Amino acid sequence: MSDAVRSSSARSGTLSVIAFAFLAMGILFNPLLIAVAVGVLGMAIASRPGHRVVGYGVLALAAVLLLFQVGYGIGKDMAHRDNAAQASASMGAA
Repeated sequence: MSDAVRSSSARSGTLSVIAFAFLAMGILFNPLLIAVAVGVLGMAIASRPGHRVVGYGVLALAAVLLLFQVGYGIGKDMAHRDNAAQASASMGAA
């Protein structure tokens, strides 16, 4: 087996282990880490010969997931601020 194939396989395996570690941390602590896990898994797939297009597709999915999660967090924060302002305004009016 050539060194190039062996190093690519080892790198892919290492990236897969890192991706699953990020997935576990994302489930336990912060959902943004799930998007990181999907991105690392996409890099692992893209590092295999013949699977670059699929890997890039998974990386694009990770970017969409990251944007969705960040947008959801921003919207949730804005809703909490609006609710707090509305509650304090109704308390002052009563």
